[in-house]
Amino acid sequence: MKKSIYLLLTAVLIISSFTMTACGKNVKEISTPIVATIDTSINVDSIQSELSEFKDKYSNITRIYDKSLKESINTYCEEYLSFTGSATEKIKKIKDVVSEEYYEELISQTGHKKFDYDYEQSTGLDKLYYDNNSSPSDRIEVIALCKQTVIYDDEVTTGNVTYIFDMLYKSDKWVINGISAT
Repeated sequence: MKKSIYLLLTAVLIISSFTMTACGKNVKEISTPIVATIDTSINVDSIQSELSEFKDKYSNITRIYDKSLKESINTYCEEYLSFTGSATEKIKKIKDVVSEEYYEELISQTGHKKFDYDYEQSTGLDKLYYDNNSSPSDRIEVIALCKQTVIYDDEVTTGNVTYIFDMLYKSDKWVINGISAT
């Protein structure tokens, strides 16, 4: 079957070239190959712009997932949200992981000046949730799911607590600029 198709096509080509020659057409004009030009020019400015945008997004995403973010939140939970009697004694241990403004705010809160021997609290970071922060920013919010155990008057309560951490990128590391519980 294939041989007969090839033979038929060959015969058609021979007959058509014979017919063109017989009709007075110049075969050279018809057999001249048509050369197509391909545009291989590149819009360098467009590619450089896209590359720059990609680098910015990658850099910001890399910065967001920097280990200092998790370490700051973990230190805050272990050193400030875990205490016996009063958090006042622990506040100095978190000075390096919070912004100066937030540190001053924590010191000024009157609720942390009271000492209660019947109160203990232990908080540990369980999971962190990030939003889509692909656009460059030195400030983001992170949701932290924490496990918290409270002992008050010999009664133990354990549960999940969700905090929203307002994080600030300062001096090449993430620090806590504020916190709210949900």
